Amino acid sequence: MKKITLKKCMTAGAVMITASVLFFGCNTEDVDPNIPYIETPETIVTIPMEGGDMTIPITSNRPWTVSTDAATTEWLVLDTKTGSSNGEISFSAGPNSGAAREATLHVATSSVYIDIRIVQPGAIATEVIYADDFGNGVSASPWPSVTDYTGWNKSGIG
Repeated sequence: MKKITLKKCMTAGAVMITASVLFFGCNTEDVDPNIPYIETPETIVTIPMEGGDMTIPITSNRPWTVSTDAATTEWLVLDTKTGSSNGEISFSAGPNSGAAREATLHVATSSVYIDIRIVQPGAIATEVIYADDFGNGVSASPWPSVTDYTGWNKSGIG
């Protein structure tokens, strides 16, 4: 027959108490609903080069405002500038025929904020890799060779 010692009983009791505290100690009722928060599932949004209307969902337990810098307002139009608790930010952008452009939407409550990066790619420029023609050189020979031409035109980056 096995002998149960005081040390074994204390060890088993300590394990049970620790397990009980870990299992019952944490629950969702301990979360303070008064702590302000603001969230969005999208922190980087890409608008097509052709432009368009976009919306971004916002989850919060406080009223919030949206702001951006003055240069952004030339190409990005904010339709939603304020909200209370859960809502959406609506905005639109026109077509972009120039270089790629970016903006940052600053969404803030009275004590917390998030930044959302807005990206719109630019028009894709075509680039000549290599171009070559015979120029305007004239050969006196009825059977010209490459060395007879003096006006070679070469261009491109390749």
